[in-house]
Amino acid sequence: MERMVLPSRTVRISVGALSALVGLSAVVVGLAAAFAGPQINWVLFGFEIATLLAAVIGVLIARGMFADGPGLAIACVAGTVFIAAVLGWMGSRQSLATGSGDISLRWYLVGRVGVAAVLGGLAGWVVLCRDRRSWPLLTRSVLLGGPVVLLMGVYAVRPEMVRRVLGGMPGWLSGIMLTIGGLIAVVLISMSVHFLIRAFEQGRFEEAKA
Repeated sequence: MERMVLPSRTVRISVGALSALVGLSAVVVGLAAAFAGPQINWVLFGFEIATLLAAVIGVLIARGMFADGPGLAIACVAGTVFIAAVLGWMGSRQSLATGSGDISLRWYLVGRVGVAAVLGGLAGWVVLCRDRRSWPLLTRSVLLGGPVVLLMGVYAVRPEMVRRVLGGMPGWLSGIMLTIGGLIAVVLISMSVHFLIRAFEQGRFEEAKA
């Protein structure tokens, strides 16, 4: 018989509240995409329908459904909310046309991505909290991959600063540094992913301790 374990009440309430909030916003944005402008924004409208369906599933998770795989179910909701928001934002060219002018969808994107991040964190928590052996493995993953992610973030935010530093070096030296740095980054990310996978493996039902 397959083991079924519900997430904690706090997790279920959080997932349900966030899903309900996303669902209500999907209705509002979907109606705006359909009726606010001179033409229907079919891209945004379609992705809001997908988001609404994901929100319904999130509410069902909060009510105790999908107990055989709650972490994966919450992760699917988070992924749908994230992908739909990004693609809807891109497909709408970052704004929603209305009769009185274009409305920026920047905060729409920020809000949806934020909710998706919280739901993703809850999904991870549901699995990781099943076995205390997961946390040391997760810590190793963060310590190994964190510096690489941080450097990538610096480049994403301040690319001109990185180019200026590398541009001030001789070509051969910057080439060597980039090659060695790239190899180190690949090794660190590989090890980080390995420990991350191991952390989640500890939370499988057949390995989790009662």
